[in-house]
Amino acid sequence: MKGQLINKRNLTLFYNDSCSCYVTNLTFQFSITHKMSQIKLLAQLSEKILLRQQTCRVGARCMSDWVPKEKETHTGQKWDANDYRLSRFVDRPKHVNPNFAINLIDEVPPKACVERVVCCDGGSGPTGHPKVYINLDKPGNHACGYCGLRFYRDKLHI
Repeated sequence: MKGQLINKRNLTLFYNDSCSCYVTNLTFQFSITHKMSQIKLLAQLSEKILLRQQTCRVGARCMSDWVPKEKETHTGQKWDANDYRLSRFVDRPKHVNPNFAINLIDEVPPKACVERVVCCDGGSGPTGHPKVYINLDKPGNHACGYCGLRFYRDKLHI
């Protein structure tokens, strides 16, 4: 026996012989405990009963009016409340690292150097970047283009 029912919220319930119920492409399994026809069983299932079932947590999401909280990323990306991409963050909140790299590198004080030209490789091994030479002839801080570390020429030690 196959067919479909439409409930109050205009969600179509499709059912088949194994008493599987499909609501808008989401599958819910029900077991028949009483001797009744499958049509009667599905007709008596209300929205509240569907939402109470442990296996129907996914269905509760499509009937929910909860909107995920949008966090702004380090690039300033923030989606509109009506954007479909927010549906990815219904189960869990969107994880945005609050420690942006640009803020962390600003906390590192500039390194005083005696040489006119310094070399920056961003650290040793796989954590580094290609070797860059930075000219410190002009006064002030000079930042590495890769990692953002700052260097300045300390003329007191010349």
